[in-house]
Amino acid sequence: AHSGGAGCSVAQATHTKKMVRRERGAAGEGGNATWARETFGEDFDEAAYGRMAADRPRLAAYGAAIGRAVRGHVVLDLGTGPEALLAILCARAGAARVIAVEVVPETAERAREAV
Repeated sequence: AHSGGAGCSVAQATHTKKMVRRERGAAGEGGNATWARETFGEDFDEAAYGRMAADRPRLAAYGAAIGRAVRGHVVLDLGTGPEALLAILCARAGAARVIAVEVVPETAERAREAV
């Protein structure tokens, strides 16, 4: 599993943490946590996400590809997940700014803690 942003500079982790937001627009003013859970949470598979997070070769390949693509660019990670894995990889790779969006409130909170 991801180690909560270890390896990111403090500035990158802090910047990424500030960018993790809950999407509210589609759920109406102020958001609707029940709607978000029902709409986006039903397809989320915690075990599959955990396997991806623990798959070092996969993450190394993602990291290499991301490293070639994001340096100096703004990155939008839609559906960042509980560990904000790809958002953190982007920050480590030198993205100018990483915006990680997660609509499920509980998952967004976990992502905030991860970064």
